[in-house]
Amino acid sequence: MRAMRRRAENAPKPNRDMRREGGRAMKLASLIVPIAEAKRGFSDLCARAGYARETIVVTKHGRPIAAIVSMEDLERSTALEDRYAVELLERAIATSPGTTKVKLRAR
Repeated sequence: MRAMRRRAENAPKPNRDMRREGGRAMKLASLIVPIAEAKRGFSDLCARAGYARETIVVTKHGRPIAAIVSMEDLERSTALEDRYAVELLERAIATSPGTTKVKLRAR
């Protein structure tokens, strides 16, 4: 785990490919871990995400491929996506000609 902590502190600056493919995720991550290290310390990473609410980005060949987040963060993100989708649908229904306004129930 010390190697992972050291890696996060001394993480290389993202190159152009990283910024294009996952730059925002890389900036939001509290820890960046190569996939080989993630395999070895998966249980510890899950504990850090679940209990310490850290966001861990897993990289392969220096590119972000996955993230480990707490269930609370995942549920919050999903709820925001659902609310956004409902808003878009309501806007589309309201602005479409020849349609009847439909009241939608949020989950």
